[in-house]
Amino acid sequence: MRRLKHNFKKGMAFVLTFAMIAGLVPAMSGGANTVQAATGSGTEPSVTAYATKYQLMTAFTPDANGTATTKGKLVFGKKSDGTTAQEWYILGKDEGVSGDNTIIVAASPIA
Repeated sequence: MRRLKHNFKKGMAFVLTFAMIAGLVPAMSGGANTVQAATGSGTEPSVTAYATKYQLMTAFTPDANGTATTKGKLVFGKKSDGTTAQEWYILGKDEGVSGDNTIIVAASPIA
């Protein structure tokens, strides 16, 4: 009985070791799958659906009269109640601190 238990443990150790090594084989020789973008129409998403850092600084900037042609709103963070998401208006670029900041203002009071 003791010998059978010993052989079972050795056999399981061998099987598990082999399974771990077999799992590494696709990643070792560069055989990992590569990701490629789908071919499509080639149009970029609208700035209201997805915006780059540059677009956040330029697309939502108000004109000389202070009116914005494109209004942007971000939703992230929580209000002080801990359950409601906080909304922020995007106002454009601020060059005051390090030259590439985006100004956002809370759409409603946080507290």
